[in-house]
Amino acid sequence: MVAVLRWFVRVGLTVSMTHSQHRWSGAALSRRSGVVWGKSKRDSDDWLPLWRHLADSAQVAELLWDRWVPDRVRTLIADVAGDMDSGRRLVSWLAGVHDIGKATPSFTNQAPQLAERGDIHGLVWTSNRELYPRAAKHATTGQLILNAWLADRHAWRKRQYQQFSCVVGGHHGAPPDSAMIQEVENWSVSHPMGWSYDGDETPWRRTQWELLDWAAESSGIADDLRRWATTTVPKATQVLLTAIVIIADWIASNEDYFPYLSIEHDPSNEDRIAVGWRKAALPPRWRAAAVPKDPSELFRARFNPEHRPHPVQVAAVSIAVSLTEPALIIVEAPMGEGKTEAALAIAEIVAERGGDGGVLLALPTRATSDAVLTRAEEWVAKLAEQADTPLDLMLGHAKNRHNKDFRRLLGAGYSCIDTDWGVEKPGAHRTTPRVAAHRWMAGRKKTLLSQFAVVTIDQLLFAALKMKHVALRHLGLAGKVVVIDEAHAYDVYMSQYLEMAIEWIAHYGCTVVVLSATLPSDTRDRLVRAYRDKLSAQDEGALADVGYPTIVTASRNGEIVVRDADPASDRSVDVDIEFLADDDQVLADKLNVALRDGGCVLVIRNTVARAQATARMLREKIGDRVDVRLAHSRFLTFDRSSNDTWLRDTFGRTRAIVTPPTIVVATQVAEQSLDIDFDLLVTDLAPTDLMLQRLGRTHRHDRRATGDRPMALRRPRCLVTGAMWDQSPIAPNRGSTRVYDEYLLLRSAAVLFDHCRERGNIVRLPADISPLVQRTYGDADVGPADWQPHLARTKTRFQAIQERKAQDAREFRIDGPVGRTLIGFLSSGVGDADERPSGYAQVRDGGDSVEVIVVVERDESWFVPDWIEDGLAGAEIPREADPGHELGRVVSQCTIVLPFWLNAEQVVEELDQRYFPVAWQENHWLAGELVMPLEADDMAITLAGHRVTYSPQDGLTVAKLDQANRARKAPQK
Repeated sequence: MVAVLRWFVRVGLTVSMTHSQHRWSGAALSRRSGVVWGKSKRDSDDWLPLWRHLADSAQVAELLWDRWVPDRVRTLIADVAGDMDSGRRLVSWLAGVHDIGKATPSFTNQAPQLAERGDIHGLVWTSNRELYPRAAKHATTGQLILNAWLADRHAWRKRQYQQFSCVVGGHHGAPPDSAMIQEVENWSVSHPMGWSYDGDETPWRRTQWELLDWAAESSGIADDLRRWATTTVPKATQVLLTAIVIIADWIASNEDYFPYLSIEHDPSNEDRIAVGWRKAALPPRWRAAAVPKDPSELFRARFNPEHRPHPVQVAAVSIAVSLTEPALIIVEAPMGEGKTEAALAIAEIVAERGGDGGVLLALPTRATSDAVLTRAEEWVAKLAEQADTPLDLMLGHAKNRHNKDFRRLLGAGYSCIDTDWGVEKPGAHRTTPRVAAHRWMAGRKKTLLSQFAVVTIDQLLFAALKMKHVALRHLGLAGKVVVIDEAHAYDVYMSQYLEMAIEWIAHYGCTVVVLSATLPSDTRDRLVRAYRDKLSAQDEGALADVGYPTIVTASRNGEIVVRDADPASDRSVDVDIEFLADDDQVLADKLNVALRDGGCVLVIRNTVARAQATARMLREKIGDRVDVRLAHSRFLTFDRSSNDTWLRDTFGRTRAIVTPPTIVVATQVAEQSLDIDFDLLVTDLAPTDLMLQRLGRTHRHDRRATGDRPMALRRPRCLVTGAMWDQSPIAPNRGSTRVYDEYLLLRSAAVLFDHCRERGNIVRLPADISPLVQRTYGDADVGPADWQPHLARTKTRFQAIQERKAQDAREFRIDGPVGRTLIGFLSSGVGDADERPSGYAQVRDGGDSVEVIVVVERDESWFVPDWIEDGLAGAEIPREADPGHELGRVVSQCTIVLPFWLNAEQVVEELDQRYFPVAWQENHWLAGELVMPLEADDMAITLAGHRVTYSPQDGLTVAKLDQANRARKAPQK
C-alpha cells in the first residue's frame, strides 16, 4: 500500500498547494464576468461559468507540463518562452484564455436561459442566430479578442500577437483562415450586436478585458508579456502549443473529471483540480533510464538472455551511442536480421540522451502491427521495470479493439473512469500493471499521444494530412523516437505524406529510424532530403557509395555518414529460381509432387480474385491430400484476425514439419514483416523489391539441425509465375498490371532474367538483394534489345502517372514547418477524417472504400454468423433495439471493406435505404455502420449490380450479375 501511495504522489495524484494557491480564483471577478457561461447541459440546469472552465483548463495545462509533456517538447517551448518556468506560464496562460470567444453574444445566445443572467449587466444578445456571421465560432472570435487585448493593453504589433492568438483560434482543431477572420472582424466592430463598435467600449468588451486581465495575473505572465512582444514563435512550436491547449481543454471539459457547478458553488480550487487530475490518471512522463552501451549486454537485458546480437544490431548500437544530435538513421539489412530489435535499441539510447518521452513503431499493415505488438509489450515491460513506473502502450489501427492482446492491455488500463461509457469500472482502484493501454488515449485522434505505440503507417501519414486536430498527432510525434518499418512498401502517393511528416519531425528535433531490406536508392535519397531539407553535392556523393548491409545517418546540419555493416550473420541462402507457365494444371502438378512427403508452400498472388481462383483450383485438383487455405484482406475482421494468428502460430520460428501438407494461397498480406517460414514459394511476378520480400518468407530460419523440412524441400526454391514468359517482351497477367505498373513489372522481369542468365538461375540472399533492387530502379538499360521500345513507352506513361499521383497527394497535404503563423494552416483540407476506411483512403492511393457489417438474414431476422467463436455465434441480433454492449462488440467484428471498384455511392444508397437500423445508432460499437445482410441459404446478396458472396474459407467474392448467374447455372462437378 505504501508503494502504491508513493506512485500516486509521483504521477501527480496530489497537487502541490504552491501550484494553485491564491491563483485562478473567481473571487476577484465582477458579477458581470461571473455570469458568463462556459459549459452547459441541454437536458438539465447544470452549467459552468466561463471563468471556472478557463481556470480548470489552465491548471490542467500546468499539470500536463509538470508531469506528462515529454522533456523534448518542453525544451522546444521553453526555448521560445525564455526558460522552463516561462514555458509553464505560457501554456497555462494560453489554456486560461482559450475560450475567451465564449464571452460574446454570438456564443451566449446558444443557451438563452443562461444568457438572460447577463441582461442586468448590459450583456446584450439576441436569440436570432441569423444575425451572426457563420464564421463567428467562438475559437475565431476568441483569436480576434486576444489580438485586440494584446494590441490595446500591451501595444503588441500584428506580427507578434498572431503567433500566440492562432493557438486560441485553433483549439477546436482547425485554425481559421484569413477570410473567416476578416468576416468576423468586420462584423464585430460595425454591428450593434458586436462587442465593439464606433470605437466605444461595450459591456461585452469590458467583460472580455476583465477576464483576460484576470487570466494574465493568475498565470503570472506580466513580465513575460513584455519579453514575448519581441519573440519569434516557430510555426512548429505554435502547433505544439495548440495541441497542449486542446488536451487541457478536453480534460477540463470532461464532466466526469470536472463537474459542472453554478457560480454560487465554488469549492476549494485545490480539491477540484486534484480530484479531476486523479480521475484523468494520465501516465507519468517516461524518461529513459541508464541504457547499457555494450550491444551484448543491452540485447541480453532487453530481448533474449541467450541471444548474441547480429552484426547489424551491433553496428546500430555503436552508431546510436556515437550520435551527438538527432538524426535520420536508415538501417538496410536482410530479412530476419533483427532490424526491429536494433531500432528499439537505437530508440532507447537516443531517448536517454535527448529527452524523448516514448517510441512510435509504424508498420505497413494491420497484420504486421498486430504481430509486433507482443514483442513491443515485452520490451516496454523491461523499460517499466527499470523505470519503476507503469508505462502506456497503444495499438493504432482501425480494428485495434478486436485484437485480444490489445483488449487485455486496455482492460488493465490506468483510468479510474471508463471514458467510453462513463461508468465506474469494477476494480478501478487496483494497482496499475507495468504495461497498460490508457482508455482516454485509445479514443479517436489520440493514439500517438501514448508513450509507446505500435501503429499502421496511416497513423503517421495522418500527421501530414490537412485534417482537424492534426496538432495532436504532431504533439505525439514531437516527443518520440519514430521507427518506420518496411520503408520500401510505400508508393509515390503515400510517400508525399511520409516525407512531409519526416520534415516536421526533423523540425521537432526527433530521431527517425527507417528500416528496410530492399530500399531503392532514390527512396533513400528522398527520405534524407526530407529530414535535411536539401542535399549538397557532398551529401549526394556520400549517398552514391552505399553498400549492403548498411546504416546511413543524416543529422539536420552535420555530415551524412554511411557505415557498411558486417555481412549478415553467416545466413547466406541460395534460392533456385524457376519460371513457371501460368497454367493451373502445371502448378497443381508441381505442388502435388513437391508435397509428396509433407511440408508447406506459400503461393502469393497479386489480387484477391486470383488468389481465390487459385485456391479453388488447388482444392479441386489436389485437395484430397493437401490442406489449402486462403489469406487475404477481404475477410471479416474476426476471420482476418484468426487467419493472421494461425499463420504466425503454424508457420513461425518454432514450427516443426507441417502435417498434413499445406498450401497457403495469399496476397500481399503475407509479403513482409511477418516471421513466417515456408518450405517452397510460388509468386506472381511483382516489382523486384517486393519479390525479394516474398523470398524472405521461404527458408527464413535454418532448420537443418532439426530436420524440420521434408527431404524434397530442403533446397530453397521459388517458382515465378503470373506472366506469359514466351512472349517478347513478356506479358504480365491483367490482374497484376492493375496492381503494379506494367513498366515496373517489365523492368523487374528483365533484371531477374539478366541475373539468372549470369548466375545460373540462383538468387543469393542477402548478397543479391541490393544489386537487384538498385538495377531495377536505376536508369541503365536492362533486358533484351527487342524489349527496349516497349520499355521506353511504358516508362513515359509510368512517369506521368507517378507525377499525377504525387500532385493528387499534395492537394491535401499540409505545408512544411517554415512559416509565420497557423492561420489557414488546414484550409481546403479533408475536415474531420478519422480511423475509418474513408479516412485511410486519404493517405493511400485507391478509390473510395465502403465498410459494412455482415449479418446473416433468415426469415427477416438478423443473426451473428454461426462460425464466430466468441460465445455468441448464431445469436439473433435485434433490429429495432440496441443490441447492447457485448453483442454489439461481437457484431462489430463482422465488418469488412468492400472492393473499391464497387460503386461506393450506389452501395451506400442501397444499404442505407434497405437496411438502416436506427436503434443501433446509440450503440458504441455499431453507430454509423452500414449493414449488409446475407441470405442464409447461400450467404449472398445482390448489391450495386453485383452478386456478393461470403464464406469463412474464401472470404468475400464479388461477381457481376451476368457472370454470377452463369456460374450458378453451370453444372456442379
